[in-house]
Amino acid sequence: MSRGGHAMASVTLRAAAAAVLVALAGCAAQPIGTFDPATVTRLGGEVQRDLYFRPGSASLLPGQAEEMNGLLRSLVLRPQDDVILTFGSSGSDRLNALRAAELRRVVAPGPARLRVVGPLGFAQAPDRPDVVLLQVRRYDRALVSCPGSGRTNEDPALLADIPLLGCANAANGANQAAELRDLTAPRSLDGSDAIPSIRAVDRYRRGEVTIAPLDSMN
Repeated sequence: MSRGGHAMASVTLRAAAAAVLVALAGCAAQPIGTFDPATVTRLGGEVQRDLYFRPGSASLLPGQAEEMNGLLRSLVLRPQDDVILTFGSSGSDRLNALRAAELRRVVAPGPARLRVVGPLGFAQAPDRPDVVLLQVRRYDRALVSCPGSGRTNEDPALLADIPLLGCANAANGANQAAELRDLTAPRSLDGSDAIPSIRAVDRYRRGEVTIAPLDSMN
């Protein structure tokens, strides 16, 4: 092989080696994914206030209900908001049940969903058994986090425009939710009403099936 041929081959090898190094560097810069599932976090606003029961009683201290309802009216609540009342155990299961019923009674009717969260399991009085935590939550935004993609906020090099592994389903599901609240505090689904279905089957068996005119089906 001539000297020119050796030089050309050397240049070609160096170019190929450089291309391999660039490719390897690109692979090294890519984040390493995991099997961690995507998570959804609520980003809406929240207001908190402490309320107080009379010690050993199911009634709130004087003026507490009025103060709470005044606060709720001032927030101009929406149907998608939550009003959450959480209280600890009084040490008595009976008194706990009475307090839960009293909290539902004293909250003025409004568009927001009301949730009363009482103690679970056997009654055991906490350090502050007469305190009620009032929380008003608004579900304006939701954050979909995808730890399985390998991207982190601490390393800007990993914030390149690359596919988010394991994030597509979570992001699509969040976009399709009827309410943002359903992503983090879903509504309870009750059983469907079987009466209309039973009546439809009964009409079918009796030959009382209604057929829509063809011109109304266009």
